[in-house]
Amino acid sequence: MNCKLGDLAIVTGSVTGQNGKIVRCLEYAGLVSWHNQGVSLGTLPTWKTDTDFKCNQFHPAPNAAYWIPDGALRPIRDTDGTDETLEWAGVPAPVVILPAVRVTVNSEAEAEDYVLRNPRAVATVMKDGVAQTTFFGDRA
Repeated sequence: MNCKLGDLAIVTGSVTGQNGKIVRCLEYAGLVSWHNQGVSLGTLPTWKTDTDFKCNQFHPAPNAAYWIPDGALRPIRDTDGTDETLEWAGVPAPVVILPAVRVTVNSEAEAEDYVLRNPRAVATVMKDGVAQTTFFGDRA
């Protein structure tokens, strides 16, 4: 969940042009089935807010003009606080991305052989100065 009871939040994921509105999460409405023109958007955690969105065609109930899915909100809090995702997921490990090795070869057989021996390679077959086929190693 992005928001907590009482949070001020900004709408960021609206499908009805509501992005940028500031709302207050007044009450958790639970898991609610949402739809768009008859197509299900899923059963989503939903908040009752202090803002009338005036777009009832998307709302799951006639009195739900003040409701919005939690996933469409980003909380605005007066403290930095602890990132709750880091509490349950942990700090991500650093990722090192190595560049691919690029080579030009004369035949498809030579290209296939090269990328099999060098998984980070990209081998391009050239004929008469024109690139014909490119082979990618499984880690390129």
